[in-house]
Amino acid sequence: MDFVNLGAHCSVGYCKQQDFLPFLCDGCGKKFCLQHRCYREHKCSNVPVGNQVIICPLCGKGININYDADVNYLWEIHSQSSNCTQTFRVSCSNISCKKKLSEVNSITCNKCKKIVCLAHRFPDQHNCVAPKGNGFGCYVF
Repeated sequence: MDFVNLGAHCSVGYCKQQDFLPFLCDGCGKKFCLQHRCYREHKCSNVPVGNQVIICPLCGKGININYDADVNYLWEIHSQSSNCTQTFRVSCSNISCKKKLSEVNSITCNKCKKIVCLAHRFPDQHNCVAPKGNGFGCYVF
């Protein structure tokens, strides 16, 4: 088989490695091998201007990064700063369930106002007790 026409050669002058799945730079539009795919590695002259953000796995906040910055270094600085406070996630109100809740997998019960996971969303599955009224339209929990 002849593989000469497959893929493309790296656009870096001294490399010219043939890559069967080359990376297309969104800045300069040239094709690069795995080693030269980053803006920094091929010295891209037309780096796209825009915010690049990574999400901190501890606090969930976004960290702005520059195209030439080391992501690991920026995250390390962020994680040790006072801006990064680890958020503790709420778990399901059902005693036997330890599932951590987020916006996607939780629901607030209309009767007891407890936050439960989707598996325990029905009143008979999470020991639902409606709050008692005090006669003035206020409920005591």
